[in-house]
Amino acid sequence: MKNNRSLADRRMNELDHAIGRPDCAMSSDGSDRNFFGVEIGSTKAAEMIADPYWTHTRDFMGTSGFMVSSLGRKALGDYLKNNWTPPRRYRVEYEYGDGLLTDQVVEADTRAKARYMAWDGDYHGPFKEFLGCIRSVRVYRREENE
Repeated sequence: MKNNRSLADRRMNELDHAIGRPDCAMSSDGSDRNFFGVEIGSTKAAEMIADPYWTHTRDFMGTSGFMVSSLGRKALGDYLKNNWTPPRRYRVEYEYGDGLLTDQVVEADTRAKARYMAWDGDYHGPFKEFLGCIRSVRVYRREENE
């Protein structure tokens, strides 16, 4: 699952952003995201070329492309272990369309924010209307699906 987070350490935040802010920096979640682009010849590009956490991939249309190296993933993983607590996961169940009951697992700090995240992610009507469609908002437990 992806996370909507921002890390205090700018270097770690850029690494995290490049790989799509996954739960675990060392695992592949099926996403091939691993890219960060900066202006060719910029000070930032020079810093990233010298940084062992980045691998320069190519220059294209004014952009220097970089991937997070395995060393960068390890450093990010260690940083996340020590500096980040994942928010709770909630299962939001709601009626969608013709009375079809569906659910969505979202990360949020509170049940109220979980409702908003579910609306923002999947429902295509006004938020007030979505609130009337919700049947339950429960803390998600992985074992419920196994």
